[in-house]
Order: sequence, then structure tokens, then C-alpha cells
Amino acid sequence: MRLVTSEYRMILNSGDREFVHAVLDPEGKQTDAIDGLIADPESAATLLDDARLYNAILDTGRSLSISPHLYFYLVLRHELKEAMLDDPQIPEYISWSLSEFSLEHPMGLSDPRELSTHFLNAVDFIDLVRSVDSYQKFMLELWAGNYYLIWSGLFHDFLERREKRHGAPGVKFYEKLGWSSFHFAQQHPLANEFEMRGLLDRVVDEYFRVRKALTRLSDEILVWN
Repeated sequence: MRLVTSEYRMILNSGDREFVHAVLDPEGKQTDAIDGLIADPESAATLLDDARLYNAILDTGRSLSISPHLYFYLVLRHELKEAMLDDPQIPEYISWSLSEFSLEHPMGLSDPRELSTHFLNAVDFIDLVRSVDSYQKFMLELWAGNYYLIWSGLFHDFLERREKRHGAPGVKFYEKLGWSSFHFAQQHPLANEFEMRGLLDRVVDEYFRVRKALTRLSDEILVWN
């Protein structure tokens, strides 16, 4: 699990930088200027808000070689701004969670029933939390906040079908479980030690708007449900 500190900002790899240059400066006349903006955290956030970058990743005819982190950041940043949530650090953090989740869990499953093999039930998680020490509990609560936020946001259709067919807990249950996990981590002493308290304060405050933004991504852009 990636820890986020007060110095955390977007990190672009070489493929990401090439993509930004190709979209914003196809003739290569502003290479140094763009590199300078990318190197500065505040300027980089402004640069990535350019609508041409978001439109480029939606262009199905365009070949992309960008990191999952940048892809998720751009689409989530757009959705959150549409919801009047203009805080780049929230999509910065959630995009790391999404990229790590997508690498660990196969998203493009042809059979939706296969999702059940990648889903952690709340009872299993609660039993796990009870068996670990304070440090591990903090890390698990952070992980669970990310995990259940993503499931209740992106995989809401799966949870709704599961609820209707089997009487299992639905979206609202796992949405609240994700929020309470972030809240626990927010209140833990290690949140200050890892310089995460400010970030977690914002995530907890805006959690339900972020969850709704993920649902819109799932319904309108992504094809994971």
C-alpha cells in the first residue's frame, strides 16, 4: 500500500511526459516550458487540467502509452471538478489506489461472475482487523478505505445484483464501511506520523462525492461493470 505524505504530488513517468508533450505541443516548440511546468507540483496540476489531455484519453482512435495512474487521475479529476470538488490532491491519492487495484485485480473480466472471486466480504475483513497490532490495523483500515470505496463506486452493479439475488449487503453497506475505515485511519496517531492527517481529513469529508464520481466513471467511461 502506498503511503501518501504532505510532499506527495503527481509523478509522471517518461511515457506520461511524452503523452503530455504530444498532446499539448505536437510541434515541439515549447518543450522546455512544459518540462518546467511538470517539474513544479502546483504548475503540474494546472497543466494536467488542460481539457485536451482529458479529450485525448477518450479518443478511441488514439494509441495510449500512459501509466494507469495518470489515466485514472485525468478521468477522476474531470469527474470531481464536474461535481464542484476542485482539490487535486484527492484524485492524486485515489488514482494511485485505482492503479494499484487494477494491477492486482483483473478488470476486464468477460464473465461478471468472476468478480466474486476477487471480493473480500466484510466479515473476513473485520476478523482480520481484530487479529493485528495497532500499526497493522492502521494500514489495513487505509487499505479497506480504498478497497471498499472502489468496490462501492466502480462495481455498484455487481453489489446490487449480489444483494438482490442472495440478500447480501449492498452498495450503501460497503460505501459506509469504506468511509468508516478512512475515518478510523484519520483518527489514528500514525496519520500524523506519516503526515497523512490533512489528506485523510479531506478524503473523509468528501468521501461520498468521490464515491458518486467513481460510479459515474463506471457508467459513462469505464467498462468494468
